[in-house]
Amino acid sequence: MTMPHMPPGRMGRLWLLSRLELAERGVSLLEEKLRLLAERRDELHRRAEDARRDWYGACRQADDWGLRAALSGGQRAISLAVPREQASITIEWAATAGVRYPEVTAVGLSESVA
Repeated sequence: MTMPHMPPGRMGRLWLLSRLELAERGVSLLEEKLRLLAERRDELHRRAEDARRDWYGACRQADDWGLRAALSGGQRAISLAVPREQASITIEWAATAGVRYPEVTAVGLSESVA
């Protein structure tokens, strides 16, 4: 990267000081951006860990109920009880400090599938 021509004398000193001030503002802006992104990352990690724990708990509970259903009514009763609906998810994008990331906005069951 080539450096622009610096004016001689006092103008050169003022020119360098203004470039230094601009660089310092850039550094403070990047540090603020880094702080915001780190906070958001930590929050998303906490949410992901909570979701993982909830998901595994629900899976264990579903396994228990599936076993109970199989033992009490057999496989045919289970297949009759299963809904024909499919799960759906709507994802929208969010941004923090100019960094885009996916954000779940809705989870549910779609229309029945024949």
